[in-house]
Amino acid sequence: MRFVWFSPPPNPNTPEQPSSAAPAETLAVNSQPAEHEKVLQEYLRMQQLDKLTPIESKEQQEFLKKLEEWDMQGDVTALRTAGRTQPEDLNDGLRKHILLSSAFLERVQGSSLRFKVDFKGNQTAYWKVGAGDIMPPSVHKIKVIKPDGEVFEGTRGFHPQTRRIGYFTADGSYIPVFSGDEIEVVETISNPSVAARKTMSEHVEIYQNGAADDTASVGAETLYDAPTRTRFEDEETARAYHRDRIQAETQEMLQGLQGQVGESTRPKSKYSMEINGQRYGKYSRKEWREMCGNNPNSAERWIVRRDPVTGGPIEFMGNRIGGGINMAMLPYVKEAEERVEQAVASGNMMAYRFKDISSFNWRPIRGGNVASYHSWGVAIDLNSGTNGMGTQGDIPPPVVQVFESLGFVWGGRWQGARRDPMHFELRIDPFAGKNLLKGKGLQYWNALEPRMTALMPRRQGGGATRPSSAPTASAGRQAPQSAESIPSGQNIANRKTNNPETMAQDHAHNAEFMKLSDSPAYKTQINQFRTKALANRGRYEAVAARAGLPWTVIAAIHYRESSFNFNTYLHNGDPLGRPTTHVPKGRMFKDWESAAVDAIRSKGNIMSRLGINSGTTDMGKLLAYAESYNGIGYRLNKNKTSPYVYAGTNIYQGGMFVRDHVFSATAMDKRLGVAACILALQNA
Repeated sequence: MRFVWFSPPPNPNTPEQPSSAAPAETLAVNSQPAEHEKVLQEYLRMQQLDKLTPIESKEQQEFLKKLEEWDMQGDVTALRTAGRTQPEDLNDGLRKHILLSSAFLERVQGSSLRFKVDFKGNQTAYWKVGAGDIMPPSVHKIKVIKPDGEVFEGTRGFHPQTRRIGYFTADGSYIPVFSGDEIEVVETISNPSVAARKTMSEHVEIYQNGAADDTASVGAETLYDAPTRTRFEDEETARAYHRDRIQAETQEMLQGLQGQVGESTRPKSKYSMEINGQRYGKYSRKEWREMCGNNPNSAERWIVRRDPVTGGPIEFMGNRIGGGINMAMLPYVKEAEERVEQAVASGNMMAYRFKDISSFNWRPIRGGNVASYHSWGVAIDLNSGTNGMGTQGDIPPPVVQVFESLGFVWGGRWQGARRDPMHFELRIDPFAGKNLLKGKGLQYWNALEPRMTALMPRRQGGGATRPSSAPTASAGRQAPQSAESIPSGQNIANRKTNNPETMAQDHAHNAEFMKLSDSPAYKTQINQFRTKALANRGRYEAVAARAGLPWTVIAAIHYRESSFNFNTYLHNGDPLGRPTTHVPKGRMFKDWESAAVDAIRSKGNIMSRLGINSGTTDMGKLLAYAESYNGIGYRLNKNKTSPYVYAGTNIYQGGMFVRDHVFSATAMDKRLGVAACILALQNA
């Protein structure tokens, strides 16, 4: 299949980049508002967005009712395709976008090219529908403006792993949209040729063949590993790679346990549930929250998306589990899978086609404010298309019996409109209930128990439980070189990863015992830095308000990149007023403030993932941003903490790149790192 608007799949040796356009033919890309209006005029007229009046057409009224039904049913495919998945729909590639935008976009008054997103309480759409679903293919590039003023610019693209059509930043990060966000059209494509119109139809085909679901086909996902941007020639090689990686990570966690003080502890419940005459601790939201955390970053640490036994995607009855699943629940699901297979083989259950399966999704319950059990990946939905909320559903009774015998609560036993037959949530203490696992479930438990134990809160000598977010020591951490600089029993965290959340955990761990260096040379620089940063605090705070990053971090980056020179780009130190010649090339600004905002937002995806804003004080998150801003080569390639981050503190143990691609293990960075700069400005 040829994609006119999209680049070829990324080269495994280069960063994955969605295309701005790598077409098979030349496209007429417009960047002038007047041209946009010509392109969008007919589209806007068809969806009645050219006038701020309620939708009145019969088709659109019926469509709004369908949206409510699909939300209750959790039917992601129907929502993303606007229900248009029949062969005849290929003849009208725009109709899906027209219906979705008429429902979820509102024109911003005073602008013909800016629209506000409002999912109107539709929870499934809120989490699953994106700008690529809403905007037509003729919209080539957009800006997404967040309520706090943060801006992300992205180009329409196609992700080869997830088969998702959407808008992606220059570094390949998908840009999600939520209620309250605004979308501004930046570039459009006018007068599509015959081939371009054919591509519109191909987009519809993509949705019919899997892009409307959360995942790609099993084969496509197995052969491509997004975190490491690795491609494999065959599935056997890919599975072996993932099995080896999972085992290596498990060994790292086991080694880390040897350096931790205190025994592992898990939440204790006041309540119990009876299964086969035995009583087990019953877990509610309170216990899962204590064990897995109260935010998506903490919960994410417990989520697995690769099978620890086979190395392939996580599956149930041959179907991938969308979103990933909590590693504490996976053994119970695999035990249920084996028992269901046995029931079918023995003739005690008719064959049943399982599909539309999902688990982890950080969100509240439908129509409420309390966290869903999906938020920790300890609930699983089966066949959402035929088991919508409030319906009788078609889950076979033997399946219900199997899950309930393993400590699950079935939503099909709830009453009235809250009845949810697709939904099963694990309510047993997973550690106490492991004796229920006999076959496949026990195999998975044994594979995952070391990882879970390493993630558990640690009980300290005083009886308090250490927060589970503190990272464990691992083979990727460095042994301290100076017994005087690092407190006894502590290890520097510097795991080999490009995951921002994991990096933030490492930095948060280091920050617990980080302090400014006692070196006289560093002390002099600390005083000089503090004086100059405070003298220009007003300029930094102005940029902070626009960019959404604390002024202290902006001052530190300005010091590192250009020694407080306001006549150069914050991006790379090139002179202001003419296009940059170093990476990123071609940026052009006349004033330092605008250039600084652009530079900071170049890592907007990191800020979004970590929840950073101008008021953030979490040192782990701020240092993860700073490390990402400069580059993570020290972490990935040299097993060294970055001097850009830690020079001038006790965490920096030496070593630096003395020039491009030349690393010296004995050289010392004599300038302050971002961490030292932030410490120098604390309480300023």
